[in-house]
Amino acid sequence: MEVFGALVPLLIIGTFVGVLVTFSKSQFEAFTKTWADFAQARQMAMTPGRFFPFRANVITGVIENVPVQLDHYVVSHGKSSTAYTRVVSRAVEPMPFTLRVYVESVFSSLGKMLGAQDIQVGDPAFDERFMVKSDNESLTRSLLDGELRRALASFANASLSFEYRAGAVSMTWVAREENPVVLDAAIRIAVLASRWRRPEQSLR
Repeated sequence: MEVFGALVPLLIIGTFVGVLVTFSKSQFEAFTKTWADFAQARQMAMTPGRFFPFRANVITGVIENVPVQLDHYVVSHGKSSTAYTRVVSRAVEPMPFTLRVYVESVFSSLGKMLGAQDIQVGDPAFDERFMVKSDNESLTRSLLDGELRRALASFANASLSFEYRAGAVSMTWVAREENPVVLDAAIRIAVLASRWRRPEQSLR
C-alpha cells in the first residue's frame, strides 16, 4: 500500500502530462489544417509541419510576381517560450540599405528621449506609434511613403517587426497566427515592400 501511495502522485502527473501533450498535438493539427486551407484558397503550396520533433508549417507562393514564404517558429526563454509568425520575400529591385520598423514600447520611447535614432516620415500618427531605424533616410522615406506605411499602420498585431535588408524583406509578429485576414495583411506588406522601386530622382 505504501508503494502504491507513493505512485499516486506520479500517476496523476503522468496523466496530466499525457492529456496536455494530446491537447497540444490536436491544436497543432488544427492549426496545420487552417494553414493548408489558407494556402489552397490562394493557390499557394503548403508543406505540413510536425508537432514532435517540431517542424514548422511552410507556405510558399508567388503574389503579384513576388515569391513569398510564410512560416512560424518558437523562441525559448528558459521555462517559457514565445511563438512567432513570419513572412519573407525578396525585392524586385533590391536597394543597398537597411530599415527596421517596429511598434514603439516604453523602452523604445525612453531610448528616443535619450537620443536613439527614430526617423520621422512626416505622418504624425505613424511617427508616434512606430520606431523607424535605417542607414538611409531618403530611401526609407520613399519606401514608407504611401500604401506600405498605411498597411503597416493598420496591421492588427501590436508586436509587428518589419525589416528591409538590401532587398530581403521580412515581417514577424508574436502569434501562431490562424486568422486569414491577418495573414493576408502581412503578405500584402511584404509584397508592397518587394515591389517598391527607387524613385528616379534618387538615381542621379
